[in-house]
Amino acid sequence: MDIICRSPYQSEITLKNGVIHVVGSLALIEQIKKLKEQFGTDPKKWPVLKEFRSGDDLLVNEFILKSKGEFKLAYEDVELCHCRTVPADRVYNAIKQGAKTIDDICRTTLAGTGCGSCRPDSQKLLDQFKITIN
Repeated sequence: MDIICRSPYQSEITLKNGVIHVVGSLALIEQIKKLKEQFGTDPKKWPVLKEFRSGDDLLVNEFILKSKGEFKLAYEDVELCHCRTVPADRVYNAIKQGAKTIDDICRTTLAGTGCGSCRPDSQKLLDQFKITIN
């Protein structure tokens, strides 16, 4: 099974023919290296992350969940904002790239800048992928 997880213009983790390839920050590369050392090269055996400190954590968690066939967004329809025709994936990508509030999502994706009825759905995604800072 081939898997591609990316944060547009930033990072990408792929699994192709059983080989993991990482493009991104040194922190992301080190995080994947550490997981491989601790749990082996099969991402199905890696533990799912419970806490997200960065967009890299979101990307790694997406990769692990996709390898297990368990990745699912809290909002399941393809299009999240009907007024601005913004797909849910675009909102998720904005979160991976640092959006932490509804206003951030509005600014970066235009979702929620029309009638506003999609704001609760954007909030579901924010809650699902909440970045925690110690």
